Amino acid sequence: PAPDLQAACATVPDRNNVLAMLLIELGRLLETYARDGFMPFRDEWQRHDVFQRKVVRLELPDGNTITGTVQGVADDGATGATA
Repeated sequence: PAPDLQAACATVPDRNNVLAMLLIELGRLLETYARDGFMPFRDEWQRHDVFQRKVVRLELPDGNTITGTVQGVADDGATGATA
């Protein structure tokens, strides 16, 4: 669970400063992605992937379903599953 800023901070930060900091960080991450692709983010993604090693069912637009076990993501960010 994520706390709200008031609960997480001694003093509530100015919302404009929070937005500016988020945009600066997003810009930095997008530059890294544009330069190096997904690989620099893969390990962190894997640590936080709540579906990894879980059985999932995909419902396709044509009415078919596919069931498999999520295997995580590849170096390029593609997902993997075993049926």
